[in-house]
This record gives sequence, C-alpha cells and structure tokens, in this order.
Amino acid sequence: MTKLTLSVFGDSGLLLIGAISGTAYQGVVTFSTTLLVFIAPVVGAAMNLVSTMVRAISSKLVRRDEEGAMFATISVAMVMSVVVGQSVFNNLYSATVFVWAPLTFLIMMGTLAFTTVLAL
Repeated sequence: MTKLTLSVFGDSGLLLIGAISGTAYQGVVTFSTTLLVFIAPVVGAAMNLVSTMVRAISSKLVRRDEEGAMFATISVAMVMSVVVGQSVFNNLYSATVFVWAPLTFLIMMGTLAFTTVLAL
C-alpha cells in the first residue's frame, strides 16, 4: 500500500495532502457544531503526514553522515514550535474568548493555509 501511495502521489504530494488535511481540520473545528466535532478527526486524519514527509524529503537532501544532525534539528524545531504555539494560542484564546471563541482556531487555520500555500 505504501509503494502504491508513494508512486501515485510522491513525497511532496503526500506532504501537501497532510497540510490540506490539517487546514481542513482547523476549519471544521472553527465552525463546528456538536456533530462536526466528531467529524473533525476524520477530516484531519492525514495531517500527521506532514512531519513524516518532511523527514522523508529532508533525508534525501543531505548526505548519509549528516542525517543524524538533520533529524535532531527537525525534532528541536518541531518541539519548539509546539511550545511557542501553545503559549501563543493559549494566551490568544484567553484574550479573545469573550469576543468570539473560535477566533483562535480561525487564526490557526489561516496559519496552516499560509504555510500550505508556501509549500506549493
């Protein structure tokens, strides 16, 4: 199944599918009703492809002896983005929950959409 998927979409195609899935997930969460909250994980099921495909593509861009440093750098960047993202979006949510509660999720969706467009 993996070889078939890679042969049809390729590494960048799977990366794009993951990015679109993550953006769509945030969109569904932003405008969710009770039923849509349960549908959102189905929409975002492929969003974990992003980190996997970034590692796969990056490993093809460096020499064999540089792979360890590259994977370490990617891991540090991912952890730092989670730490910074949590602090920024938690504070943003606290500040905007009285104005419009889904605003934070809309901003997250916009950020993901922007990075998806950059990936094209």
